Amino acid sequence: MLLFARNILTAAVALCPAMAGADSGGTTLDMSDGLSESWVRCISQMPDGRMAVATTATIEVYDWTRFHTVKLLPEDACPLPAYHGDRQLTCDSLGYVWLRNDRTL
Repeated sequence: MLLFARNILTAAVALCPAMAGADSGGTTLDMSDGLSESWVRCISQMPDGRMAVATTATIEVYDWTRFHTVKLLPEDACPLPAYHGDRQLTCDSLGYVWLRNDRTL
């Protein structure tokens, strides 16, 4: 699982060379860099260049220096009873991060 998270985050950092350094071939990020879990479910880039990373129980925001953790609490979720799809992470133009999961938003 740790290797999977490293590969995903290496690809995400490599996609934004302006933030990681113009000559960067990519940077490997993992739990030793502050990621709270080794299982990365999805990634989305925020309008200001930060990366939002959904793990099993958190959303991590990487500001190109460190990870900031937001725990996913059941009482904060809005029910979407008709949605039975995979986890989706989206960042809107205002910088809000939206996580759609099985039957919740």
